[in-house]
Amino acid sequence: MSTMEWESRGNGRMDIERLDDGADFAALLRWCRRRAGLGQATLAELSGLGVRTIRDLELGRTSHPHRESVRLLADALGLEGDAGERFRRAAGHAPRAEPLHLPARPGQLPPDLADFTGRAEQLAALRGLLTAGARPAPAVVVLGGQPGAGKTALAVRAGHELESQFPHGCLHADLRGTGPAPLTPGAVLASFLRALGVDGADVPADVDGRVALYRSCTAGRRVLVLLDDAAAEAQVRPLLPSGAGCAALVTSRTRLAGLEAAVSLPVGVLEPSEAVRLLGRVAGAARVAAEPAAATAIVERCAFLPLAVRIAGARLAGRPHWKLSRLTAVLDDDRRRLDELRAGDLNVRASIAVSYRLLGTDARTALRRIGLLDAPDFGVWAGAALVDAGVERAEHLCERLVEAHLLELAGEDAAGHARYRMPDLVRAFARERLLREESPDSRAEALRRVVDRGLQLADRVARLGGGPSPR
Repeated sequence: MSTMEWESRGNGRMDIERLDDGADFAALLRWCRRRAGLGQATLAELSGLGVRTIRDLELGRTSHPHRESVRLLADALGLEGDAGERFRRAAGHAPRAEPLHLPARPGQLPPDLADFTGRAEQLAALRGLLTAGARPAPAVVVLGGQPGAGKTALAVRAGHELESQFPHGCLHADLRGTGPAPLTPGAVLASFLRALGVDGADVPADVDGRVALYRSCTAGRRVLVLLDDAAAEAQVRPLLPSGAGCAALVTSRTRLAGLEAAVSLPVGVLEPSEAVRLLGRVAGAARVAAEPAAATAIVERCAFLPLAVRIAGARLAGRPHWKLSRLTAVLDDDRRRLDELRAGDLNVRASIAVSYRLLGTDARTALRRIGLLDAPDFGVWAGAALVDAGVERAEHLCERLVEAHLLELAGEDAAGHARYRMPDLVRAFARERLLREESPDSRAEALRRVVDRGLQLADRVARLGGGPSPR
């Protein structure tokens, strides 16, 4: 019996076992779905595939349905035994003689840094979060921090320390979220599936099929997934493993606040003693011990930022004849500091520039003009004056910069408004961009607005009978 005869005559009354082996899969899938009383959306939910995938299959747009997608559809439709085999044959797949074989364990973690320094508190927190006892879902932790804070280095160190807790392996992907072409979830899933032992020919062509197979491969297993440099939540969600014993460790320059059930762990600068120790590990412990005051001054000028401290150490290592005090003098010049904090492909300015490029136009303007302020922190009223906008708009822009880890919260003022601070090296970058992108008149006008707004607020406070002056 042909597929057309079977579909038109049967209308739910014919058994699938009576269908010829040469049946058309699109018509068969459509008939089976209707026989089960399911809509495309319901079948998509039951199978874990997308509605679009099912629609394309039923319209014959997918000439070679993937084995895993066919298996998921057969399960969702309740096709077992001979009916399931005929369904698979219609899709062009003979039943497997052996179940899918997975290898012992993938080990994709990048090499650890031999001179990794500090972070004991964060490592202890990660151990607790990623290896907790029985839980209903995989653990997901997002490491965030300003450019150069060492998020990736911390994630890799944690991965190596916890590797033995994940007997089914570790997966890693650089998602290139801050680059011009972030990796798509589909490309990463194809790589992960091959690492988990899926033959390349068995990797589904569509993203929904890859997600479904990935979840099957990680269900009931303990796998650690390290996702570095994530751009957004939508890039991360399909890559999260399904097994409750699994864990995902994500690094990102944005907060990824919309990632469900994820724990955010901030990565700040190093403690001063840790920064000096890192300098010694890169430049030489004996040199640092010989000039402790100069070593302290160097890490202070690096704002205790791991990337900057590492670059300073690399510059000293490449100049064994230099005294540490010489580098201190070089870094004293605020206008040249970012010029000096570069070594090979390590570059503080370039690292901050990546985050700057990802901002919208108004947020970039706010960042540049905040660099005009010399105060250690500032109120949102000052930000409003700098960008010539209302307080609500200024607060929105400042919060966007906080999300990008280019500003930090510094508490609240007497009126309950947030106060912010700008990291020292970000301030140096902001001032560079201000000089390059805005005219002297624009800069002077922005400062004049801040002064005028401050005087207005002070006058209002005085007329109301005292209180703290605006800062």
